[in-house]
Amino acid sequence: VSQSRYAGIPVDRVGMAAYREEVIKEVEGIEAEFFAEFEDAILGVRQVLLDKANAKRKKKMLTELPRFNPGSGDHLEMLCVGQLGIEPKVRTKPTKRFPKGKASFRAADLHQWGKVGKLLAREESAYL
Repeated sequence: VSQSRYAGIPVDRVGMAAYREEVIKEVEGIEAEFFAEFEDAILGVRQVLLDKANAKRKKKMLTELPRFNPGSGDHLEMLCVGQLGIEPKVRTKPTKRFPKGKASFRAADLHQWGKVGKLLAREESAYL
């Protein structure tokens, strides 16, 4: 009853919904651990983001700290390189805008970020 067919393949909709909820809880747990572990450093990144946003404004200044996005390479680079002082061993291909390349946060390169990389790798594996 809970199964249906999609392109000839039986799909257990109830089982898939339960699995989805399980994965969401696991990802939320990893995210909570990440934010708790690096709370002070993330606060520093959020302050840098606020300062950058206010530097572009002329009149009404923002006061609320922007949200930290662990899916953003720029935010992760500010956290790992700027706040935690970890130098990247692997960088992306150099461009005109970034002659040295940017720090790489691909799954294969997460080992270079220590505990941050381990938490990010666990979060990524939760999606698989």
